[in-house]
Parts: sequence; structure tokens; C-alpha cells
Amino acid sequence: MIGNPEFTRNLWLQFSWQRVLAAVVVIGILYYAGTATGEFATSTMANAGRWIFNIIIGFWGTRRAADALAEEVAGNTWETQRMSGLSAWQMVWGKLLGGTAYPWFCALLCLALTDIVLLQAGANASDLLILNLDLILSGLLAHAVSLGVALLLLRKAQLRRRLMVTFAQICGLLVYGNTIIGDLNNALRGPETVVWFGNAYHTALFHLVSLAVFCAWAWFGLYRLMRAELQYSNVPWVWCAFLAFAMIYAAGLADQPGQTIAAILGAPVGLGVILVYGSFLAEPKDAVRYRWGLAAFRQGNLAKALTFLPLWLITYVVTALLALVLIALLPAQPTAEIGQTWLASWWQEYGPHTRIMLAAGILFVARDLLFLLLLNFGQWRQRADIAGILYLLIAYFPLAWIVAFVGGPHLLSLVLPYDSGNAVLTFGPVLVQVAVLAVFVRQRWRAQAVPAAIAAA
Repeated sequence: MIGNPEFTRNLWLQFSWQRVLAAVVVIGILYYAGTATGEFATSTMANAGRWIFNIIIGFWGTRRAADALAEEVAGNTWETQRMSGLSAWQMVWGKLLGGTAYPWFCALLCLALTDIVLLQAGANASDLLILNLDLILSGLLAHAVSLGVALLLLRKAQLRRRLMVTFAQICGLLVYGNTIIGDLNNALRGPETVVWFGNAYHTALFHLVSLAVFCAWAWFGLYRLMRAELQYSNVPWVWCAFLAFAMIYAAGLADQPGQTIAAILGAPVGLGVILVYGSFLAEPKDAVRYRWGLAAFRQGNLAKALTFLPLWLITYVVTALLALVLIALLPAQPTAEIGQTWLASWWQEYGPHTRIMLAAGILFVARDLLFLLLLNFGQWRQRADIAGILYLLIAYFPLAWIVAFVGGPHLLSLVLPYDSGNAVLTFGPVLVQVAVLAVFVRQRWRAQAVPAAIAAA
């Protein structure tokens, strides 16, 4: 660790004898005040210590992780660091662990004193170890998400605003809050076992192992983002592996007793739709890079073309293929063999319309992507994603209600994936929208890519 200049620099910036002494004195006073006044105060101190850890890591730590990169950009030193001899991995853990070193010092000191109180009260050491690992991994995951979002915003040239740093912190805080709340629910009133692909696992251990795996994915994804920021070429095999893992993980949780294959497959399809929109919003939409990738593909240079392949396109293709398999597995007529699944309740309301709605849903996702691309290839590229999401939300909710109120449910297929009872009326409007948007996107792409490519040359 000491051999990493970035980590060492952050340690020198974070730690001074005054700050270390202040942390030890303040936390020591709190510990003594909580344990010296009786048994009730000792139990209160044990609970309060966990909350102090959560506040330090959740609020302070995520802010420091998001600021680790923003401070370099604001100080105009980031370009110098990019040209240094540090590798992408040194940059990642040097900023992530070094930038949050002092919050971790305070939080771990508080956690250690809390464990001492619990051990003196007769707590089980193995349970404490699992809980501590859960808290530490949750913090590492949240900090990685904060720094990762900051890196994504930097690639989109939006990190110079303090609001964007706050957004990166909020993303990390939401991840930390979800992991902590999930662990508390499992500990207080959740089931003792989790069924995953038909096998029962202890809830605490399953949650801990899942957290460790997702934390490893987050750190590795952060490393790949740093490679891209340092102008290294990335073949998207890591994203394909993560996509496969996430869908298999979701399918395993959906594989409960009584579930059919179609009901199990619905979980990765739904997750795939979320990842399509998430990856699209995360990536910068560069018309020139798309043109370079298409040119490399036409020349037969597949390895080079893969480095320019957008991740959202991979995700959409995989999700669409899984949705087609799900459509093929769904029965054409109502049946009583679906079992006690989410599909049964869905079937009671929509019945055989499910297959048509899924097929229309694939086309509507394509329409949304083309619409967002059209905005990103326009003049207001930095605000295109936010504006596009607002337009789509208006189209899917208020506009759908207006159409249903004015024209009846059979016209909902104009704005929603809905079975109107007629194939032309169900698929015709969305196909027209996809075709028109594709033409406009192609025209705007050519108008953006050709002058930019000439200027770059």
C-alpha cells in the first residue's frame, strides 16, 4: 500500500496528529459515558455505536468517495494525474481507500469499542464477526458506487458541478441504506433461510456472500471505468459477464417451490430492462465513436469494433432474446398449471394478452432508446438524458391516462405496450414510431459524426 503514491498522498492529506487525537478523544469520551453509568446505558451504547458507524460511513464516507475525484477536477490536477505513471488499479484503490481513510478510521474505532461492549455483555463472537463484515462490505460497496457514479459523470463532462457530486453521494447512500435495511429486516423478522435455485441457505451467510460478490463486481467495474478514463481500450467482456451473473442471480431468487420456467425467466427479463435504461443513461453517447466502431466492423476488425460497442446495445439484445424465449414458453390460452407464482396473478388480469404485451414491450424499449439517442445527437447533449426521461415519463403516465379517457383502452397501444385486440392497432403505432425515429437518428448521427470526425482528423 505504501508503494502507491496516490494512496500515500491521501493519507498525508487525511491524517494529522490533531485529527487523530480528536477522533480518539471524542469517541473515547462517548464510550466511557455510555458504559460507566450502568447496564442499560451499556446496551444503549452498543446500539448507538452501530448507528454512529452507519452515519459516518453512509454520509461522510460516501461524500469523501464522491469528492475524491471532484477535488482533482476542481483543482485542475486531474489531467496531470492521468499523464502520470500510475496504473488504473492504483488510481482506483488509492483514491477510494485513501480518500475515505479518515472516515474509516473513525468508524472502525467506534465499531471496535461497540464490539467490546457486546462481548462483555456475552454476545456471540461469530455473530459479531458476520455483522461487522456485513457493515464493512456495505461501506466498501457504497463508496465504490459513489466514486463510480462520479467517474461516469466525469466521462459525460458533468462533474464540475457540485450538484453532480451530491448526486454521486446520494447513489452511494441509497446502496448503503438498502444493504443495511435488508440486513436489519433479515435479522429482526426475516426468514432463517433463503432458497436459491431450490437450495436453502442461511439468510445471514447468503446476504454476506452476496454482498461480497457484488462488492467485488463494483470494484472491478470501477477499475474498468478508470481504464476508460485513462484512454485504455475495453472489450465489453466484463459487462457481459456481469450481465449473465446478475440475471442468473435474479433467476435463482425467483426459483421458488411451485414456480414454472416462465415465471423464473420473468425475473432476469425485468432486471434486463432496468439494466438497459441504466447502462444507456450511464454511458456517453458519442456519435464519432459509434461511427468508428461501425467502420471497424465493416473492415472486419471485430476486436477493435467491440471496444466501441455500446453496453446498452448488448444489454438490449440479450434482454430481447430472453423476452422472446419467455414469450415462447408462455401458454397461448389460460391454464391452471401456472402454479402459485407472480405469473398466476398476472394471468388473472391479462390472460393470454401477456405474450402480445411482452412483444410490444420489446419494441417500446427500442423506441425509447432511439428517442433518447435522437436527443443526445442534438445541440443540447448535456441535458438530453434528463429531458428525455421527463418526456418519456409524461408519455407513459399522464398521456396514457388522457388517451385512455378520450379514446378508450383500445387506443392505449399508441403510448403503451397494450393488446388492443387487433395486431395492426397493437404493433402498428410502435413500429411506425421506431421507423420514424430510426430515420431521424440516422440523419442526425451523420450530421454530428462527419464534421466531428473531420475535425478530429
